[in-house]
Amino acid sequence: MAKKPTYEKLEQMVKELEKEVVKRKGTEGALQESEHKYRTLLECLPQKIFHKNGNSVYVSCNENYARDLKIKAEEISGKTDYEFFPKGLAEKYREDDKRIVTLKKTEEIEEKYIQEGQEVWVQTVKTPVKDEKGDHRAQAGGGVVAKVSQ
Repeated sequence: MAKKPTYEKLEQMVKELEKEVVKRKGTEGALQESEHKYRTLLECLPQKIFHKNGNSVYVSCNENYARDLKIKAEEISGKTDYEFFPKGLAEKYREDDKRIVTLKKTEEIEEKYIQEGQEVWVQTVKTPVKDEKGDHRAQAGGGVVAKVSQ
């Protein structure tokens, strides 16, 4: 039969747990602050910014990009270009994505884009996404779209 802890031992365990809770809350707060800082920056930029995984499925985007797609930014996760663009354009975007992550090189691409139902020319910078160690993640990419002309 297991020996029951003493009152002093229980009191010590409670104090350790309280310290751990305070530490975790501090970490949580720092993480939320960091997330807010980067989200604010992302939303203040005039460019349209997106992030896709290795299967060309959207992970996130800023509100400027979402607005063109007639959605809210939080609704993009799990969607593909086929849900927003004509088939030919979606296939072109996916081919570009695949090339970028395969070659692990950033490219500037002047291409067609649909904005407010109109076809416009934009300059898109697509880049493979790196993790915190500087390694290219499992085939992920991101991009920035800036309008060139109508």
